[in-house]
Amino acid sequence: MRTGKHPAYQIGIQLQYSLGQHLERAEASINRANAERLAALASASTDQLKIDWLNACADLRRLVDGAKLRETAYNNQLRRAALEEERFRIGRTTTIGVIQSGDDAALADIDYRTIDIERRIASWHVFHLSNQLGKKLPAKAKQFLTKDL
Repeated sequence: MRTGKHPAYQIGIQLQYSLGQHLERAEASINRANAERLAALASASTDQLKIDWLNACADLRRLVDGAKLRETAYNNQLRRAALEEERFRIGRTTTIGVIQSGDDAALADIDYRTIDIERRIASWHVFHLSNQLGKKLPAKAKQFLTKDL
């Protein structure tokens, strides 16, 4: 207030400043930032899950191809063992040759069964990731879930 030439006049200014409104704005801003952070984390998690799914599918494809090769090798070793036994019967090979061909067939069998187990595990991994993503399981993966060894 001022007094001077005109003592009857008074000028006053009144300010009302609500702190609650700024507090609400700050809380809303913090909530928006948290929501954006959570959305980014969810998006990153989904992207990582998709990458894991693609990698698991690639692993399954590699194992399926490898199993085909090992199955062929196993069948070839079985045939070789049978032929070595025939050669032994007619006196064309030694006992060591027959034993070696049988050992090779057994090793090929172990190798094939090992990769078949890995293929089944990879199928279950793809199945699990497919369920998490809500995707339909690829037919190639599904056929190995129930295949007997």
